[in-house]
Order: sequence, then C-alpha cells, then structure tokens
Amino acid sequence: MNDVKLALLGSQGAGKSAVLVRFLTRRFIGEYASNANSLYHKRLSIDGRQLNLEVFDPCSQSSEARCILEEPVDWADGFVVVYNISDRSSFINAKSILCQIREARTDSCKGSEAAQLNSRSEITAC
Repeated sequence: MNDVKLALLGSQGAGKSAVLVRFLTRRFIGEYASNANSLYHKRLSIDGRQLNLEVFDPCSQSSEARCILEEPVDWADGFVVVYNISDRSSFINAKSILCQIREARTDSCKGSEAAQLNSRSEITAC
C-alpha cells in the first residue's frame, strides 16, 4: 500500500478547507473558521491500488509568512495550492507559494508535484 502526503496551501479565505471537506465527504459546507493546523486521512483505491492519503491543511498563510511553508514543504510529497478567482491578491499569493515550493525543493534536491486550483467558480454571467 502506498502512502501519499499532500499539503493544501493558499491565502486566507481562498477556500482550502472547503475544497478539502468537499473532497473527503462529498459535501459542501460554506463557512469555516480554520485557525488551527489539521491533518486528514483517507484510504483510496485508484486503478485497483490501495492508497493511504494524508492531507495537511495548515491554518491560513499570509503572503509575508514565508516561514510557515517550511513544515509542509519538508513533510509533503505533493502540493495543492488554492486561490480565490475573485481575489487577485489570492492568485498572486498562490504564484508566490508555488515559487517558494519550487525553490525549497530545488535547494533540497527533492522533487515534488504541485497543482494550482481555483476555489470560487460560482461567478455567474450577467
């Protein structure tokens, strides 16, 4: 059985916890007060292979808080960086987080996978 560790990163209010709860429970919960680090576990079967997934959901990162990324960058095998499509600063912060991940992983010679995910697609046309 394979173990995979993912870190969920992004700006405060980007929808990280909402995306994660939706993935884990298939339910949407609109309001979160995420002020603590959380670690979630889920067992999946992908292409007939069993997978133990651990997802680290740290409390929100500000764009200045570079040091808060050290723990998840060292721990995780891959990253999901979430941003709010209706907030430009959220997108800019997501790009910064991706650069920090790449820089940290290059320095340690440790490869990684990262995906960027928007969390607010409920915008409707007029």
